[in-house]
Amino acid sequence: LHLESGETLEAEMVLTATGVQANIENLGLDELGIEVERGAIKVDPHLRTNVPGIYAIGDVIGPPLLAHAASAEGVIAVETAAGREVEPLDKELVPRCTYCQPQVASSGITEEQAKERGYQVRVGKFPFSANGKAIAMGDTVGFVKTVVDAATGKLLGTHAIGPEVTELL
Repeated sequence: LHLESGETLEAEMVLTATGVQANIENLGLDELGIEVERGAIKVDPHLRTNVPGIYAIGDVIGPPLLAHAASAEGVIAVETAAGREVEPLDKELVPRCTYCQPQVASSGITEEQAKERGYQVRVGKFPFSANGKAIAMGDTVGFVKTVVDAATGKLLGTHAIGPEVTELL
């Protein structure tokens, strides 16, 4: 692969993950006057549509397209409908998992995103080649990386590549 910078990357394999798109056809959204944006039902941070009393959650509202995010959204929608004060879901904190070999898992923001947002970044990285369980499994490819705000010690992101890392987050 030749990058615009002139750098060339060589690889033995390429992973293409094309994702999914919600099916919102035939739900009667037009008849109800519910707004749709880029193939998803438009909602506010509390999952309310533009039509009073109608909420939407899960894949039909767009990314992250994850079951555990939809479950959290369901709680927020119900609590909001019941008139309770509830914090909106911070989608950056929702764990993301890619089930491939090696597995990929992350939560929070990346090192690059942290720097772009002006954080003083401190990074921790631990290779699975030094992990007893990975050695015992005979699969030491991978690592866990943490991204921390050096000024406050706040954890900004966690990222992992390796065997069974989707179970870590």
